[in-house]
Amino acid sequence: MGQPRETKRFAIGRFTMDPAVWNVLHDGSLTAVKGCIPGEVILSVEIAYLCRFLPTKASILNVTLYQCDQFEYRPYVAPPVLALSVIVAGGLELLSAELNEGSMCIACSDGEHGGTLHLRYNAACIATQEGRVLTLAELESASDQYWTEWRARNA
Repeated sequence: MGQPRETKRFAIGRFTMDPAVWNVLHDGSLTAVKGCIPGEVILSVEIAYLCRFLPTKASILNVTLYQCDQFEYRPYVAPPVLALSVIVAGGLELLSAELNEGSMCIACSDGEHGGTLHLRYNAACIATQEGRVLTLAELESASDQYWTEWRARNA
């Protein structure tokens, strides 16, 4: 959809805090989180519609955050949540992302009033369940294919 986005890269498949990476995961559900803050954190995002157009048989992508020193969910009508297990139990659906004051802020639906997931990390990597690292171009291509198919079905 539109022009290719540019992102700074550390190494093949690693990205800086780029909202484009998270926006491709629109409507994905956070199903698991493991790791520790500060450190490396791995998020499992269930996103079957996108995975149909990627080299995987699974419906989940793993997002690894390197040197993560902030992982906090801020519900709109409740106090912030810091515990990873409590955050994942909230059934968050990722909606849209933006950088704000040095944090990646991801608007989420949580089945009630919603909130924002605040992350800060040095680099990120997205991989299939089988371990294949994906590029932003692959993710965007899969997203474009999905939306092209969706528009054709719903025209």
